[in-house]
Amino acid sequence: MSYRKGYMKVTMTPTSFGAATQAAKRILADLRDCAAEMKNIGYDIGTLEAATADAEVVESIAFDDIDSGQVVLANGHLASASNVGHAGRVLGVAAQGAVIGQRFVVVVRGPATVPGVVRGDIVWLGDDGSLVVTVPTSGFSQKLGLAIDDGLMVVCPSDPIILA
Repeated sequence: MSYRKGYMKVTMTPTSFGAATQAAKRILADLRDCAAEMKNIGYDIGTLEAATADAEVVESIAFDDIDSGQVVLANGHLASASNVGHAGRVLGVAAQGAVIGQRFVVVVRGPATVPGVVRGDIVWLGDDGSLVVTVPTSGFSQKLGLAIDDGLMVVCPSDPIILA
């Protein structure tokens, strides 16, 4: 089966159609959760006015050198989508940089300043603590949130999906 709309063409075989449909449903459910999270923090989705409520944050100790906006594990190391052992252990997005042994703040849910994100991007975990806009194809995939403005995202992580 093929479907074409605008410049995007999607081709699916009968065996992949069911799995792709389920994956699309999960992504849409995650985006609805992000939208609900944005409303919970006082963010007006219709007008995209700035969030007024604080994010849910925790303090951690760095076991890697961490830059602001990088994704970290609950143990203070950088997260990587290519490492299946990191699935289910992602804590959130670093709100500030830190060197090994230093305490730093992690945004677990809610608004976070993240250099490089562009309004409208769905943001996924990449490798070495990076945030990416393409879904990883190996290891595991985990949506971290949605960019609500350039340099600003709402952190609302999905459950990880093991890819291989």
